[in-house]
Amino acid sequence: MRTIFKALTAAVVLFAACTKAKWETYEPPAVINTGEPDPDDPVELKGDTINLKIMSVGTLHNSTAMARFAEVIDSLDADFVVAREIDKNNTRSGITVNQADDLAKLAKMNYFFTKAQVYNSGEYGLVVLSKTEIEQTYTTIFPTNRPIGMITVTKDDKKVVFAGVQLDDGATAASATSRAAQATALLEVTKGITDPMIMAGNFYITSTKPANDATVVILNQQFTSACTDCEFTYPKTAPIVIADHIFYKVQNGVKVNVLKYEVLKTSPVDRLMVYSEIQIIL
Repeated sequence: MRTIFKALTAAVVLFAACTKAKWETYEPPAVINTGEPDPDDPVELKGDTINLKIMSVGTLHNSTAMARFAEVIDSLDADFVVAREIDKNNTRSGITVNQADDLAKLAKMNYFFTKAQVYNSGEYGLVVLSKTEIEQTYTTIFPTNRPIGMITVTKDDKKVVFAGVQLDDGATAASATSRAAQATALLEVTKGITDPMIMAGNFYITSTKPANDATVVILNQQFTSACTDCEFTYPKTAPIVIADHIFYKVQNGVKVNVLKYEVLKTSPVDRLMVYSEIQIIL
């Protein structure tokens, strides 16, 4: 009898151990690190970071809208801005009017104006704005008077390059051919840059998925679009094309988090502004 009792007691103990609640016996699984990034998660921070706020703006050379553009730039605390369609001392906007200088003063930013062409006894082009001091500048003109203006700054003790670009923005086959030639020429300009680089401006992208656009296919040899499923930006009412857009370029193991990419729905002219927050992990 005593033997049977011991056997029954052991069975009861064993049964109790086997029927514990899950929370009593749960052990967390080991974390498996495959070394590959998870596309559904942000990039893990393992080094120094540079946080940048970028805007791309089509101004339509509208002098009365500059104050409104500056308000938006200031409210978003942008680090870099490219403002396209800028008049400088020409008869269209006024021979004494320098829209690049006016916008920079209103936004309280440093600036570099890039002339695309001589226009109406003055100049026409784009301006790149920077919250931090501009250390180096570069400009060139691609075929059909399409400019790139490029600056180098130090942000968080690291060098960063920012470029403003205006490619051909026509819908014809000839314009598409011009854009392809301009994009190819642009890559020749930027191929030697090893510092983190942001590029913004008008690329006239015809698909909301930039990877499907012929010009972007060329640019993707060096650059990555800051959005993959994007919104059209032009015209403001019922837009049918992406005009303003933002790209980045990194190498040597540098990684990027795109924290935000947004088409701003309010604009004082017939072009929607684009805003992005990009984190560079060195």
